[in-house]
Amino acid sequence: MDVRSTSFEDRAVPEKFVDRLGITRLTWRADDVGGFGGESYGPVRDLYDSADSILSHCSGRGIAIQAGGNCGLYARWYSNHFERVFTFEPTALNFLALACNSIAAPRQNIFCFNAGLGDEDGFAACHDSTDDNCGADRYTPTTNPFLESIITEEKMPSMPLMRLDDVAMNWGNVDIIHLDIEGMEEFAIRGAAKLIARDHPVVILEQPNTNVSKMMNESGYVRVDKIHSDQIFVYKG
Repeated sequence: MDVRSTSFEDRAVPEKFVDRLGITRLTWRADDVGGFGGESYGPVRDLYDSADSILSHCSGRGIAIQAGGNCGLYARWYSNHFERVFTFEPTALNFLALACNSIAAPRQNIFCFNAGLGDEDGFAACHDSTDDNCGADRYTPTTNPFLESIITEEKMPSMPLMRLDDVAMNWGNVDIIHLDIEGMEEFAIRGAAKLIARDHPVVILEQPNTNVSKMMNESGYVRVDKIHSDQIFVYKG
């Protein structure tokens, strides 16, 4: 993708979603028509449908961790309900929009990281989505020497990976972790094992695979709701 050809625009959140979400406008990537654009309101609709359930399962409203941050819709919504929001977005263009929307948040309580989450520190290769949906961008860890050579030879963009156990343990008690990171949820959960065991936050995962669901169950969690692709897990001990 040619960064120079990518622009951003101010988009209105449809009025029917505004009361529940508390968001009226967002800075968004102009090339995104498969996610939040045209007649498609995928992420806005999904959040609208899940908002009440998410809040009903959170007894604390201190810290929310959210990844991928995409252009900032979820971070902005969480900032209305939690004291502090930490959001992670690896794709540079998405991150620019995320930063703009975070700066515009009324409470000024969003902290943005241009990085992905994994189970070890390192770097990953970014893969731009080809379906005009910027929320479908993916990343692949580069601990594999073959992948490292691809990044070098094909000049693929790379970005840092972080473990929540390394960066978040001193932030305070974490009340919710919400991951929508295109298949990397298992790695992120492994990298947050100590944090989850300590704070027992509500955990929301997009389409968790069998391994992730098993990990959550073995950690004392049960699934309490499923809305669209998101599954909500709560600690029961």
